[in-house]
Amino acid sequence: MPMHRYTATLLLLLGVCSCGGFRFSLEDILKPHNSYIRPENSYGVTYINVSVVLNSLEMHENRRVMTVSGELVQEWEDENLRFSGGRNMHTSAIGLYGEHGQTLKQLIWLPDLTMSQALEQDLTQRADFLRLTSEGRITWTKLFRATVPCEMELAYYPFENYRCMLMFHSLGYDTEELRPHWSLDPSVHYDDTHVSLPCEIEDVYTDVTSFVTIERARRRLEAEVEMTCYSGWTIKHTIVPFMVTVTMAYLVFYLHPRAVTARLTVSLVAFVVAMIVHESSYRDVPRYPYTMALEVFTGTCLAFVFSAAVQSVVVDTLSRVSDKMASDE
Repeated sequence: MPMHRYTATLLLLLGVCSCGGFRFSLEDILKPHNSYIRPENSYGVTYINVSVVLNSLEMHENRRVMTVSGELVQEWEDENLRFSGGRNMHTSAIGLYGEHGQTLKQLIWLPDLTMSQALEQDLTQRADFLRLTSEGRITWTKLFRATVPCEMELAYYPFENYRCMLMFHSLGYDTEELRPHWSLDPSVHYDDTHVSLPCEIEDVYTDVTSFVTIERARRRLEAEVEMTCYSGWTIKHTIVPFMVTVTMAYLVFYLHPRAVTARLTVSLVAFVVAMIVHESSYRDVPRYPYTMALEVFTGTCLAFVFSAAVQSVVVDTLSRVSDKMASDE
């Protein structure tokens, strides 16, 4: 290992860690080894235990995506980083973050997991935490934020569930070199996740798959987040206003047949209100190539409002014809 790395290591923990009155440095822990060489077992494979903590979820129905922020936790073993409690060592584990963690990350090998099929992602390297035990087990926790696509079957929208996929894979290692796998259940923690209303997490299903790129097989970790979204907002702001508008449109039949101006005014106002509610309701509705239940409902309501206006004109015309026939007799 270059001399400047040992110098940075010594300066790092001198005065930073003190246990039982004795000071120690990472020189007692980091044995001379190349930080660019991947730690491997007897079969030449590095196993990474992966778990995810979901901090917040936000659904964007109009874009059919989900924005998620959380913590990506990776654990692996490196025999070169084992240390024992000698006279200058009175600890079984150390944890570093911030500037000290950045220095330690430059001295050891780190996995290169990234998110698959993410429209936007930020696997920040600054806000993380690195923990090293005396058995050479490393735990690396880093924050992430990403926008991922969601599978939405919108035929019965707004009464529908959504499925969003979180996927992680190695950027440069294949399955013969690096094998990430989900840790023991629960692999994805979501009990304290803040979810944007009106949705909640129904369940999370994990799986491990493989894919091939440029004739190289890689392992991919998948976490399918099943979301249940409530339709209270749509009922209050779309269904109820349409029902009121249709009722108002059919009140014209309680007016006198001769009150043509009043009947046409009520019909016209009802039709204009229905069009305004229709346009405002579809601003946040996701684009879908097939007919949705909401479209059937709003289209039927518009047809009823329009038919009420047509019936008003027909009733007025028939009443005039009837009066004319009566006067001719």
